[in-house]
Amino acid sequence: ITIIEQGAFNGLNSLRWLYLEDNQITTIQQGAFNGLGRLKFLFLARNQIAKQDQRRLRQELPGVEIDLENQRKLVGLATILGPEIRKENIIHR
Repeated sequence: ITIIEQGAFNGLNSLRWLYLEDNQITTIQQGAFNGLGRLKFLFLARNQIAKQDQRRLRQELPGVEIDLENQRKLVGLATILGPEIRKENIIHR
């Protein structure tokens, strides 16, 4: 899972606990958790959720305990492979 789209959990209004830990979530669209009026705990630890999405979640879900521990930072390919990688060395097929 990398993106949670708006309305992703429509129809699950009895849900109280939602575990989405240890994925590769980077983006949570506004309104992704709309309709989860009984939600009490949202576990999102160990993902890659952007800071602005984390702040918005806390505003959108007052009264919900949200675990956002250990968010990994996205590292670009150039950072991993080093500066010797250049655009002209990449082959597009």
